[in-house]
Amino acid sequence: GRSTRISEDLSMHYAASLVRETTTNHNIIPIDLGFENDVASWITLRAGLSYRLMDQMAKVTQADATSARIGTSLHPGHAKKTDIDWAIGKVAAAGETPSATTTQNFDISSGFFTAVSLTYRW
Repeated sequence: GRSTRISEDLSMHYAASLVRETTTNHNIIPIDLGFENDVASWITLRAGLSYRLMDQMAKVTQADATSARIGTSLHPGHAKKTDIDWAIGKVAAAGETPSATTTQNFDISSGFFTAVSLTYRW
């Protein structure tokens, strides 16, 4: 992937690749686009979108694999030794409409995900 600075506080990350699983003959071409903004010295906001341009297993196209995510990093203290990262997102299911994220379908059983991590630097 690559990164580029759009402004002093805003950067864009983008990537494309080819992923091949030879045992199942699974071929994927994912496209990824993300943005990161240093809102203040103690917080960074992130948002991104991933789309599988091609997703075939044994020459059969798989279901839509579009995902979106938002997140933040907190950098408490002046030493910058600790980062708390959090993300939430949604993977679209086959045949799902764009309004699904505003209905009750936005739950774990329909592709909702979240992650939290804590990093400490010695």
